[in-house]
Amino acid sequence: MAIKHVKEYYKQIEKMYLELSQSLVEMEKDYKAGEATEEELNNLLLPVRAIQDNYMRLSYIMHLLVKPNRESKAKKFDKQNSKLNDYFKEHRLDKESTLSDCADALKIFKEKIKEKK
Repeated sequence: MAIKHVKEYYKQIEKMYLELSQSLVEMEKDYKAGEATEEELNNLLLPVRAIQDNYMRLSYIMHLLVKPNRESKAKKFDKQNSKLNDYFKEHRLDKESTLSDCADALKIFKEKIKEKK
């Protein structure tokens, strides 16, 4: 897959995410007006979470794709994008958090397999 394809895929997911955000604003207005129940709002949040998670992960990947390779330029890039980097860390979207989450999930999976045997 070329970077061009990744960018096209990201744009598609971004479009869905923005459409979703607009729909959520409308749904919140309906809820505040009493036209929708809290249960209906909560039921809608499950698919929202999936789209949001995909969008955020892809955003981090796009961030990595534009990050320079040269150390001197990478430091400047990180400094300029410190708020974005903090956001990714805070929401556990950065490389270290993702790898840690995957390692933890794999460990739990292996333990459950051992228990079954």
